[in-house]
Amino acid sequence: MDNNFTDDLNPDAFEHFLNMLGNLRGLPALLRTISFRDHWINRPPEELIRACRDAIDYLADVFQLDLTLLLFIVAGWTNRDAVNDPVLRYARTALMWSEGLPVILKNWYRPPRRHNAGISTRARYDAMLALAQEIVNEKVDNEMHALTPIMYSPPFDISEEKLLFPIEDLIMDVKRTAPTFWSLFQSTSYVPQQARNTLKNPDLSILTAISLASFNCSHHCCKLQKLLGLYFKSCSTSAHGIDTLSSLGISMSLSWIYSGLEAISAASRDKMCRLMDQYPWTAGHDNINVHFKTYQQCLDNSRHFDSGTIATVFIHKAPDAVAPDNRAYREKFAVSSQNPVNVFDLLMLNKRAKHRQRPVFLYFILRYLINSSSFDYSTYVHKDSDVFSCPPPVFQLPTGPEHATEQYMLDAAHIEEASYEGNEACFEEWWRQLGITTIEKMREISTKRVIPWKGDQLTTSRIRGIKRFHSQDLNPWDITKPLLTCLCVA
Repeated sequence: MDNNFTDDLNPDAFEHFLNMLGNLRGLPALLRTISFRDHWINRPPEELIRACRDAIDYLADVFQLDLTLLLFIVAGWTNRDAVNDPVLRYARTALMWSEGLPVILKNWYRPPRRHNAGISTRARYDAMLALAQEIVNEKVDNEMHALTPIMYSPPFDISEEKLLFPIEDLIMDVKRTAPTFWSLFQSTSYVPQQARNTLKNPDLSILTAISLASFNCSHHCCKLQKLLGLYFKSCSTSAHGIDTLSSLGISMSLSWIYSGLEAISAASRDKMCRLMDQYPWTAGHDNINVHFKTYQQCLDNSRHFDSGTIATVFIHKAPDAVAPDNRAYREKFAVSSQNPVNVFDLLMLNKRAKHRQRPVFLYFILRYLINSSSFDYSTYVHKDSDVFSCPPPVFQLPTGPEHATEQYMLDAAHIEEASYEGNEACFEEWWRQLGITTIEKMREISTKRVIPWKGDQLTTSRIRGIKRFHSQDLNPWDITKPLLTCLCVA
């Protein structure tokens, strides 16, 4: 032992160490340590050092024993007789349960030394560092195995319920299951300036890094990759970009994304067909323009715009929603055709609705004025006046989860709908996707149901023209009598 070590000894640190030794009093093996602490707590540290030095010299001179701490530890844990010896086991228990053990390990990692002593007291820094790394690696490996049930999502398991999950719940599950792994990334991701950053959330970055590690361990742990892959495709990410993200482990491959979209579309279509048999439904279609991009243009492969048509089906699951009756619709149509609505009838309807429209018009005008940037409504004296209250509804529609309308999109068709022939081809494609292909299904819809079909002015005019052209046909399905066109103004 260095004779000058007592010159740099901190009395406060020594007293803190002795207090830590006396905190635990529940084990009999600590009684001697506690009595040692009570005896030396009020004595100068130099006396303890002198007593330790005298004990070592006494063992060496009288018993010819060169006993060191290393010899005690190695013998106490490697020799079978020493392990079973009650005296050594008593001493080991006192050491391992003592709160001063972290102080000992910390000093082994960076032992105290004199000023201007250089690095001669480095001791076994590398050995402690290697041991700590081994312990952390073992801990992280165990946590990665524990994360498998959380991140488990096989590539072949493709369903809307499995793909949609709260990202906040996933972060909390990973924090609870892998605290060591999370703290390692958190210590490297968080900085003091992070509190002022409101744009970036390090938790999402840490979750992504852990998901990458879990995906590298098993390709079945791809819960986040499946969600990101579909998101990148929905954002029109190029094929080369998705391949790059897939090679980095951030996204699934492009082939899986295509297969996943087809599986989700098929499952959604099957669910839609089941709901169409249970609830009233409406539909509509409109044209689309798609820009096809190519990154290696050739004479037969260049960038271009193309036209197509998309359709949407609306399922009305409200309890009070009633599907229109085909027979009642035809009878009412026959009566109304003898007395059509003219311009005078529209003007009279507008006149009778003025007393209901006036409060609504005043409300929207006032809302426009009080929401302007030059008017501070919060400081207005008469802001609580009934003039600013919303007028009562004329016909309030019910709301709530039981009245929610579900929307399903059909597959886009490479058919232009500007012409009559295009609209007829579109309806053939929609009936095929909706499963209305059998004679029995067509007969049931033609004689019992009415399908309200929404569209813009071009779509409704084309459907009405098709019905007029086929008005002399004998087959009700060809006449398209089930279709009730509704003009939708955007």
